[in-house]
Amino acid sequence: MKNAAVFLNLFNILVLLVSLVCILPTVMIFDAPGSQKKIGLWIVFWVFMVFPLVTLTCIGLGWKKWFDGDYEFALKVGAVAPVYGVVAAIFLFTFLR
Repeated sequence: MKNAAVFLNLFNILVLLVSLVCILPTVMIFDAPGSQKKIGLWIVFWVFMVFPLVTLTCIGLGWKKWFDGDYEFALKVGAVAPVYGVVAAIFLFTFLR
């Protein structure tokens, strides 16, 4: 459990770096005239903007709990960001066509 928590936190650091690159082009979804009024685009925008915050929170809390010796909680917190990413991807690909 101890090693799995470390692996998830390191994975979350890599995911954080990728997500920061992915949020850069999200502002361009509002380039078309009238696109500011489409609710689906706002949902996509905020899903992408919130993901790095969720990941950063999971990284910080996961390492804090790992250093405190609460490896089980660190593992659960480390799994929140990947689960959020999978759920967000399924939501975006199925409901926002």
